[in-house]
Amino acid sequence: MIIKSMPRKHAQSNRADVAHLVDYITRDNDGYIVHNFYGLSRDELVSEFLENAALLEKRKNGNYYYHEIISITRSSQIPEAEQKRLFEQLIQEYIASRCPDCLVLAGLHDEKDSNLHYHLMISANRVSEKKRFYLNKKAFDEVKRGLERYTNEKFPELEQGRVIDKQRGDEKLKLSQKEVELKKRTKKASKKEQLHEFLSDALQYSADKTEFLTHIEKLGFTLEYRGKNARIIDAQGKAHRLSTLGLQGAYESLGEQSTDAASNKQTKETPQTESARNFEANIRQAIKTSESRQDYFAQLTSSDIFYDQQSKTFIHRQENTKLSAHELGIEAELLRLETYFSEMEHLSKEDTIERMHFVIASSHSPAQHSALLHENGLFMKKDGDRYLVYNNTTNTQYSLQDLGLETSYTSLLKTLDAGKPSKSKQAVDEWLFGDFSTREAETRKKRAEQEREKDAEVQDWSELSRSEKIGEVAREWIQGDFQNREARQRNKQREEHLQAWKKESAIESSPNKSDDIAKKKAEFQNIREQQANDRNHDKSPDKSR
Repeated sequence: MIIKSMPRKHAQSNRADVAHLVDYITRDNDGYIVHNFYGLSRDELVSEFLENAALLEKRKNGNYYYHEIISITRSSQIPEAEQKRLFEQLIQEYIASRCPDCLVLAGLHDEKDSNLHYHLMISANRVSEKKRFYLNKKAFDEVKRGLERYTNEKFPELEQGRVIDKQRGDEKLKLSQKEVELKKRTKKASKKEQLHEFLSDALQYSADKTEFLTHIEKLGFTLEYRGKNARIIDAQGKAHRLSTLGLQGAYESLGEQSTDAASNKQTKETPQTESARNFEANIRQAIKTSESRQDYFAQLTSSDIFYDQQSKTFIHRQENTKLSAHELGIEAELLRLETYFSEMEHLSKEDTIERMHFVIASSHSPAQHSALLHENGLFMKKDGDRYLVYNNTTNTQYSLQDLGLETSYTSLLKTLDAGKPSKSKQAVDEWLFGDFSTREAETRKKRAEQEREKDAEVQDWSELSRSEKIGEVAREWIQGDFQNREARQRNKQREEHLQAWKKESAIESSPNKSDDIAKKKAEFQNIREQQANDRNHDKSPDKSR
């Protein structure tokens, strides 16, 4: 189950936007859910919603309504009609706990083979009230966890499992302040977190401490004790306490291998078995750490592994070794991962469509069009006859033809280009009158864009770590290199000019999508931990920790 909430702001919300979302929710859907509405027709729904929203107190960047999506995977146990009936009950339960006094319109979409999902439009205020109705992050998380618990308890036949309402172990990985700042800046897992993931896998697939030592020694790690503390020594000679990595208890829970078992295991094990174990570990690592479909296949390729999707077989090119998903016991994990990728790609596509609809509807000049694209995290480029849009928030790219927006976007470009001087007029001005002002303006614009892109690569001073700040100050005093300082000043000036221009043009900023991205990453992390919990549950008693 995935629950996504997307707030919509005053600046980008008008009758056309509300009507468009109503049409989208109720498309090909005669059984949509209305809550606290009097009317049932399309015009009545739009009018009631706008009348209630008009009561909201005006506030800059204030929420106008919420567009939320609730998605569940299709069940193999019950027919589709029964799934839809139970899903509708879940939506009613969600509305009762999330927004019982607000206006709510919800519609089921079933075009995907892997999932069913509802789109909900929720008013930002209770019916006939001026004050905004708001759930903080903790309260909203509790609503989501409560819905998942309700689903698993009342309707286990839907086969949703535990993703949002996860359980964490008592031991936790301890990161220093410097490591936390580095992770926040680079958006990547630290070396300590990567080591934690590797050792967790090694512990999980080890029946005893001897087997665990065998696993880690193959990759250049050793284990030693200093007093009562067990430490892992990496290839560079750096020591890491298992307690700091949050793995001391898991290691101590491993049993000691008997001498007979060890000798018996040594005679049976062959180099091919060891290679197969590393092969399996790389596959599981890719499943556990991949954040997207592209990242998943990139990790497999870096380990020289090819995945045949039809036969669900992993092939190690160098060793010419094959392992099927059934042999690895990861069929359920692969299915959940594929379902998650499909759902997130669908949500990302819908997010891009909504942003492009807003940009197309609100652009009235080339400068405004460029600013709106920037504000919504979109980048446009032309590939032959196709227009491509890149969504910086979700790191995805689509062609406007696939989104069904190519016609409306080309019409917008024709409208915006109508006021520009033609190429023939520019050539006449240059050859007959010596007027190169248009060419010079284009050159200045290109140089300014190149300078802006170069300056954008410079991190803000507040994002630098303490050591980076010291290094930059030393570079300024010793080498006289003030390029980064000057770039930050230019970035600040550009932001001030942009805000002033938007104020004059009555353009507000687009909604902040950082919370949505954080939710996606948290949901993906939940998927990984759920898979790990399932593997621990399936392990035999003599191998459990």
